[in-house]
Amino acid sequence: MDELKDMITAILHRLEVESAKNEAFRIEMTKFQGEMRSNFKELQSQMDYLAGKLGQHDRDLYILRHNTSSITTEESY
Repeated sequence: MDELKDMITAILHRLEVESAKNEAFRIEMTKFQGEMRSNFKELQSQMDYLAGKLGQHDRDLYILRHNTSSITTEESY
């Protein structure tokens, strides 16, 4: 009977250990998810900035091409 009691105690202890490990893993996963969300938001912000800069550069190139073509047209007269 004592042997059975010892086995049950060992099993219960092992379950507590595994439960603690699972909880620690869940906490680490939650932390990782938070970091990933933060990194994604930062990356999205950087991409938005770059898209805005690209739009500005496209506009500037259009203006330069338009000004250059009008200069070239005036010189041909």
